[in-house]
Amino acid sequence: MIVRKKKALAVMKEVKEKKEKYYKESHIKPLNRRQEIEKAGEREITGDVGDKKICGIFDTDSLTTAIRYAMRTNVKANHMIIQETVDIIDTSDAYNLSSAICSQSAMGIFALFILNNPISHHVVQAYSNALHLPVFVLNVATRHQLPSYPFEIHMSPSYMPAITELINFYRWRRIFYIFDSDDGLIHLQHIYDSFNNSSDPLEVVVRRVDDIENTHKMLRQLDQLEGATRNIVVVMSSTSAYRRLLHKIMDVGMNKDHYHYILGGLSIAELDLRNFTYGGVTITGFQIVNRNSPSLKQLQHNWNQLSTDLWSGAGQKLSYDEVAIFDSISTLLSALEIMYRDDSNVFSGASGRGRLWNNTNSVHCTPYPLVSWVLGDKIVKAIKQVNFTGLTGTVSFDDNLQRKNVKLDVLQLSYGKPLQNIGEWTDETGLDIRLERPPDMDKTIIEINNTKIMSTIKVPPFLMYKVRHEAGEPLVGNARFEGYVVDLAAKIADQFPMDYIIKIVEDGHYGALTVNGTWNGMMGELTRHEVDLVIAPLTITCMRERAADFSKPFMKTGISIMIKKPDKQKPSVFSFMDPLSQQVWICITIGYVAVSLVLFFVGRFSPYEWHSEDTSRGPKTMNTFNLSNTFWFSLGALMQQGSEISPRSISGRIVGTGWWFFTLIIISSYTANLAAFLTIERLLPPINSAKDLVEQKKIQYGTIKSGSTEEFFQVSFFLTFFYKARKKYLFIHQFL
Repeated sequence: MIVRKKKALAVMKEVKEKKEKYYKESHIKPLNRRQEIEKAGEREITGDVGDKKICGIFDTDSLTTAIRYAMRTNVKANHMIIQETVDIIDTSDAYNLSSAICSQSAMGIFALFILNNPISHHVVQAYSNALHLPVFVLNVATRHQLPSYPFEIHMSPSYMPAITELINFYRWRRIFYIFDSDDGLIHLQHIYDSFNNSSDPLEVVVRRVDDIENTHKMLRQLDQLEGATRNIVVVMSSTSAYRRLLHKIMDVGMNKDHYHYILGGLSIAELDLRNFTYGGVTITGFQIVNRNSPSLKQLQHNWNQLSTDLWSGAGQKLSYDEVAIFDSISTLLSALEIMYRDDSNVFSGASGRGRLWNNTNSVHCTPYPLVSWVLGDKIVKAIKQVNFTGLTGTVSFDDNLQRKNVKLDVLQLSYGKPLQNIGEWTDETGLDIRLERPPDMDKTIIEINNTKIMSTIKVPPFLMYKVRHEAGEPLVGNARFEGYVVDLAAKIADQFPMDYIIKIVEDGHYGALTVNGTWNGMMGELTRHEVDLVIAPLTITCMRERAADFSKPFMKTGISIMIKKPDKQKPSVFSFMDPLSQQVWICITIGYVAVSLVLFFVGRFSPYEWHSEDTSRGPKTMNTFNLSNTFWFSLGALMQQGSEISPRSISGRIVGTGWWFFTLIIISSYTANLAAFLTIERLLPPINSAKDLVEQKKIQYGTIKSGSTEEFFQVSFFLTFFYKARKKYLFIHQFL
């Protein structure tokens, strides 16, 4: 027991040392509001303030650290001990949301902090109005009928007036409106109301997104609607919804030229738009937080110093919702400070446990009649007097608890340029853009100027230059060309009356993506609006479909290897060697020598190959199979002629029989193929696959630069061609 007690004391001491070290490193004082007040020289607290709280109800834990850190660093209203509590629930579930509000109000809270959820925000409004409970809505909330909900404080101003002024600035007469919630309908009504009395009405094509993951079909239908440009206003319910929709837009290929997006929300800088920089698209949005302000930089520095073990989510870049929490906490504490300054006894007589301020029973949702909180009206009245410069600009409210004196930075992304500040919008002066206002195009002028420029490429038989006779008139304009493209252009002009000019592409390429993300060739001229359409043998690929619309192809071909037809090979002096390869001839020669030597040694060692002959010097023992005779015997068998000598021993006859059988097969195969090799032409070496093409060195090959075949092999995963072609320097960039 003594050992356990010593261990427990050691652990407690270690925890205390770590806690003190943490507070020292993170520049945060321990939560002891009484000591802070007395140290600051404030007047003594009157009455029992109890343990009053503020409550945050969110659907994720990402904002818990922000609300805790804001309460510990903000010591404006130190005349009372205020603690924070956070409930993490599914805010779209009305029952769970109601239970959380009732349980927190029963324990006693000053205010409620929430993120607007379009599905269940009416539940929050109902309880707030019934209980007189101040509710700080951190993001944009639109479902309110002023002044029906007098206890709802809107920390985020509406951005719809800025959007309507942008539409007027760009002189748009037709827009596509994409939204994902019922609040988006209220925003849409604001657009209709703004242009209702306009002399030049606005046409709006509306699309609602119910499931962002299944928006490909809807986006493709929108992409195929008539119109040269696509002016799209996107109003989503959250930052994550903007991120997911932009990802789908990029997948469909709607991040190209002729597209201009206006994004709602107040934090466009939090979106990753790097993949849109070189697509030709224009994206405009708003930012309420000044990221370059010294106060925000200092807060971000302190935020990065927090220990992630004790402060979940710390160390990352502060989001707009987290910054809004800091301003909302400052707003509430400033209002409480104003209340205390006007009446120092306003918080007297509260028990905190079971009872609320001014001896009012705890606010419960079940009793009837319902007893509301008496300080709710006073807090709202004090909030209307708040005026300070926060992280989101000037924080002040009108009689409807809407933000006033608001300034929004207007940011825009265009081709080759990241997000840049192009102006600002304020609720007093309106929109101030530093860009030149686009001209108001007259539709009648567009209809009169109906001459189209067609880009093509010189490829027989699709397009060729006409041969002019010496005595003929000079050929000018479209009369210079002939071919399938010329005939097709004439047929199109008959169906859709128009004047057209055929021009050959400047750089002579079909079109491929360059290193900086732009197109060259005919695709580049089309995306840069240098031409109106392209008529050419241009292969349809997925990358090209993202940048341009294609008609049905007039011809379909696959990737093929074309080689020159070989000339007929005339028989030469050594044509008799063609039926067999060089290796086979070498093997036959080696076999001939080996068999001859074996017969020589067999004849030497076998007694049956020796015989006696009478000579002038007397009887002498002789051997017929000497070295010269064995070579002659093997050669006669190879030529199918035989010889006057033959082996007499069993071993010699076995060797000779094997050699005769071998020569029979070789001579038969040679004779059968000799005539074919002398009469039938052939290509050496034969090419039957990409592997054969890579492994041979006699035939050079290549593709057309910036063509679809080059693009295919650049992204191909066919390992044989990809790796071996690179190794042999015969890859796509070597051309004939």
